[in-house]
Amino acid sequence: MSCPVFIGDEWTAAGWRLAGARVIVPAAEAASARSAFEQACGDSPSLVLIGARFARLLDPDALMAARSRLDPPVLVVGEVAGSGGSDDVAGEIRERMGVAR
Repeated sequence: MSCPVFIGDEWTAAGWRLAGARVIVPAAEAASARSAFEQACGDSPSLVLIGARFARLLDPDALMAARSRLDPPVLVVGEVAGSGGSDDVAGEIRERMGVAR
């Protein structure tokens, strides 16, 4: 059985590495994130975990297609670094719903 793969920032990757996952820490640009995601999915891991910041760099349709295939299962997870440390919960919910001010 292959191990899970985590794609994301170096701090969160350290935790996933300790948990036994193979980690990929791409540059924070769309081309690097896309390349890392394609590489991870192509290696047929048991699970692909991608940090939210890097998931936002991918084409939304490609990400949804990968999540729909379920082979391998793809999950978008939070990162240690967060998205800027906002304590505005209501604002965060509005942003995620697509109705940010």
